[in-house]
Amino acid sequence: QAEDGIRDAQESRGLGDVYKRQGYRSSKVFSLGATWSYGYMPHFLNELYKCCDIFFTWGDRQNINYIECKSPFRSLVNVGYIGDYAINFMKNKPDDEIEKLKKYGYKVVAVYDNVASWDYFSTYSQINNFYRGVLSLLREGSYACVIKTKRMNMLVKQLDKNLMDDILSFGDKVIINTERADLSPALKSDFTYAYHLSSLGTIASIWGKKTFFYDESGFVNESMISKKNGQIITNFQDLLPYLKALDKEPEIVDKSSKADPFVDGNAQFRITEYIQLILSLTGKSKPSIIEEVNIIYRRKYGNSMVIEFEEL
Repeated sequence: QAEDGIRDAQESRGLGDVYKRQGYRSSKVFSLGATWSYGYMPHFLNELYKCCDIFFTWGDRQNINYIECKSPFRSLVNVGYIGDYAINFMKNKPDDEIEKLKKYGYKVVAVYDNVASWDYFSTYSQINNFYRGVLSLLREGSYACVIKTKRMNMLVKQLDKNLMDDILSFGDKVIINTERADLSPALKSDFTYAYHLSSLGTIASIWGKKTFFYDESGFVNESMISKKNGQIITNFQDLLPYLKALDKEPEIVDKSSKADPFVDGNAQFRITEYIQLILSLTGKSKPSIIEEVNIIYRRKYGNSMVIEFEEL
């Protein structure tokens, strides 16, 4: 932890990175990769993008991340958000607590703090200001909040005690959710309030949820989020008026963002399809197989869906 309150990133040294490098250098083994995290500062978070023959990206934004982190690859293949197979499940997943809040007439806001204690570009002041936005909604009276955080015990340590006590004092209007990778609160709520470039907040926005990205530091820009459903705010006092202004806007699935050009729930199908094509081609060199599979994939999904880095 740095003295100024900004946390430092740590380099990943997992076996997965070692295996991907070995596969990349092999003439017989194909190294494949993907990440659950949207990512937004690849210069520091390059453990998300290690050398791969094929890296399955959500869309153009992850292509940019991979290229900027200067990790070698042979092909970047756009497949969409790799967890989208679970979207319908999460939409239909029973949630009695949220339904109860809606029944009582509250507008429900899903709060995604982006694992506040692990966001390497945050200060404690910024995290506390983000949650002051939550408190402003609760005090207004017509809003309830589902706070999605991975580690409640760490969040308690991050927040000013009086602020945390004030938020929790609203009792049944505050739901704490610590399930990992859970989009259900966002998909069932009326709005999403996300810290920095939250991966789940980003996905909620492209699937039609009105999402507000809190960013005091200028890390997030409009090219990273849904222009139809996303709004960047830099002051927590702006949250409430923005929510009220967009309250009547319809939910629109956004296939025009750089996050995911598909937004159809079929990312896993496209990954499987690509791998099956690799396995079906035998008796050729690895570069030749990748080149042929890329041609087939481009014909089906479009030329822009594959980026080749090295000459094949």
